[in-house]
Amino acid sequence: KIGEGAFGVVQLMKNRLTGEYMAVKRIKYEEDKLDRSSQEVAHHQRAAALSEYVVRIHTYGQIADEFLYVVMEYCAGGDLRNLLSEAGAPERGMADTALRWTLYRQICEGLEAIHSFGLIHLDVKPENSA
Repeated sequence: KIGEGAFGVVQLMKNRLTGEYMAVKRIKYEEDKLDRSSQEVAHHQRAAALSEYVVRIHTYGQIADEFLYVVMEYCAGGDLRNLLSEAGAPERGMADTALRWTLYRQICEGLEAIHSFGLIHLDVKPENSA
């Protein structure tokens, strides 16, 4: 398990055919939200095509009548929370003002891309910024 939030659990998986690591989010199934979830994934994919700062979705689907799943790009470089926790160490980079502004700009560009498709990120936090 690499993460958990209000919307589900995220696990790290390795594709047996390609060897590529992916993040797989499992979301509790709610029948009345299936159509909306499919639309949101489609909009998310379009936003990811607009910005390199939006995680890519490889595929998504349903597991029986219990869960929806989303297979996403895995960002192996860690998250912003880890980088911020090392902020006291100048060699880690967060003491660098230019780097902080670069990260801020990248997050804003990613959010702008998803907002342009009517999506709202409901869980903006350092752990969700890689």
